[in-house]
Amino acid sequence: MVWEGGGREAAPYPDLSAARVYYNAGRSEEALKAAEQGYRIAEADENLAVMRNLLWAKGLAYLGLGKTTEAQETADELKALVEKSMNKKSIRLYQHLQAQIDLENRNYERAIVNLKAALALLLPQNPHSDYYDSLAKAYEGSGDLENARKTYEKMQAPISGRFTTGNLYALSFYRLGLIAEKQGDKARARENYQKFLEIWKDADPGLPELADAKKRLAALS
Repeated sequence: MVWEGGGREAAPYPDLSAARVYYNAGRSEEALKAAEQGYRIAEADENLAVMRNLLWAKGLAYLGLGKTTEAQETADELKALVEKSMNKKSIRLYQHLQAQIDLENRNYERAIVNLKAALALLLPQNPHSDYYDSLAKAYEGSGDLENARKTYEKMQAPISGRFTTGNLYALSFYRLGLIAEKQGDKARARENYQKFLEIWKDADPGLPELADAKKRLAALS
């Protein structure tokens, strides 16, 4: 997850980090609890930047739980909070969350529009794997495999946020392998599956992407 603001704002709020870790681990119920708890503290402190981040985290957690209606309500609340603040560029948090909702609803074209707008508001040195990952999935869902491929490849450039989104970096190779197979490029598919398995060789063995990549690589050999 990409956090707006920076370390100085986030440091006093450990629930920010907890929500991020739980969400990335697929533990959405715990991510939701951390986001809600952190939001109450930030609200009492009137820390709008942290409140925006935690609403974003809350919306993503709702999506992880399959609660699209609640996610949309949270997105609307986040948008209203941004509109009342001085930092209008933080609308990118809303745009990313709304795009994730659009992906769930298979509204790929609107997701692409929102994500392009969000990426345009990020500084080049900012971590943005989350945004590229969502954009690549939107392109893939719309059937635009070539732009999906290019977007996943952008995630593999060195960025400052990889320590928090390393899972997305690794998974980008898996997704590129799938796209290469769809495009009929077996050599590129093998290369990406091999890279993915090399990166995640010490990951938990029960992860479905690991088993699938091994199966697909064996079939391509």
